[in-house]
Amino acid sequence: MLQFDYKNDFSGVLYVTKDKECILEKAYGYAEKGLKVRNFVLTRFGVASGGKLFTAVGILKLAEKGNLNLSDEILKYIPELPESFKGVTLHHLLTHTSGIGDYFDEYAQESYSSLWNAIPMYKMENPIDFLPMILNKDKIFNPGEKFRYNNAGYILLGLAIERVSGLSYKDYIKNSIFNPCKMSDSGYFKMNMLPPRTAYGYIKLEDGNFRNNIYDLPIIGGPDGGVYVTAVDMAKFWQELLTFELLSEDFTKELFKIHSDTDNEGIGFGYGIWIEHKNYEVKKYFLQGYDPGVNFRMVYYLETDVLVLALSNEDTGTKEACEAIEKTLIEEFQAV
Repeated sequence: MLQFDYKNDFSGVLYVTKDKECILEKAYGYAEKGLKVRNFVLTRFGVASGGKLFTAVGILKLAEKGNLNLSDEILKYIPELPESFKGVTLHHLLTHTSGIGDYFDEYAQESYSSLWNAIPMYKMENPIDFLPMILNKDKIFNPGEKFRYNNAGYILLGLAIERVSGLSYKDYIKNSIFNPCKMSDSGYFKMNMLPPRTAYGYIKLEDGNFRNNIYDLPIIGGPDGGVYVTAVDMAKFWQELLTFELLSEDFTKELFKIHSDTDNEGIGFGYGIWIEHKNYEVKKYFLQGYDPGVNFRMVYYLETDVLVLALSNEDTGTKEACEAIEKTLIEEFQAV
C-alpha cells in the first residue's frame, strides 16, 4: 500500500490503483456536515463535468453499432436547431470545436450559481429542458476552427443519444455503461432526493461557515455533468474502458486520440477526456469537474498503469491532492 496521508482541510475520498490493484483508499471530512456523517470510501460524490466522458462513450457506442456517424451534423438529430448550427457535427461537439454559443460561458467567468436566479433549477431535469437556453446563442466561430470548451455541445449530444436510442439519456447511460461495468453505486440523482451514502455539496462562505449547493445546480445531472459516482465505480469504469469491454479497440483508440489542441500548451482533448502530452506523445489522461460544492479529478498515467482519483464535496482541493499523491508516487515508487 502507498504510504500517504493528506489533511489540508480536504473533504472527500482519495483512491489510487497501480496495475489494477488498489494501493491507497482514504476518506476525509463529512458527507453531511450538520449531522456529522463522515465520508468513507464508498460514499457517492458528484463529479460535475467529469461526467462528460460517459456522454462521449455513449455516442461512440451508438457509432460502433452503426446507429449514427461522428461526421453527421447535429441538425440531423435535432432539426429544430437554427440554421446557424449547419456544419456542426457530432465530432465538433465531442471535441469542443463546434463554435456554438454556450448556455453557460465559462470564458466569460459567469457565476454558474447565478444562472439559476432567473431560470428555475428544479425544472431542469432532461436535455430538452436546456434547449431554449441554447437556441438563440450566437455562433462564436466556424466549426472546427479552434478549441473552446462548451457545455451546450454535450447537452446536444445527450439529446441526440435520446433520439437515436429511444431511451432517456439517464436510462441509456445506465443500461450501456453503468450496468455492464457493475457500477451499482453510480447514477443521476435529484439534489433533493439523494440516496444514502451520498455526499452533499458544500460552498464555503466568507465567515468560514458552509451552506449546501442545492440551489446552485440543476435539480439533476445530465449529459454535460452532474452524475454521482464512487471512487471504486470510477476505477471499474476505467478498467472496462482500457480492456475494450465498453468499446472496440478501434473506437477506444478514437476516444483517447488527441483530436484538438486546447488553450494550454501540452494539453490536448480527445472525446470527452483531457490528454497531457509531450510533442504529442501521451503522458497522462485526466478528467476534471468543477461546480459549486463539487470538485473532482481523475488522472491516469499511461506508462505505469497508475490511476489516481480525488472526489470532494467542497469547491477545491482535488488538483492539489492529486499533485501531492504524484509527488509521493515519484518518491516511493518512481511510478509516474
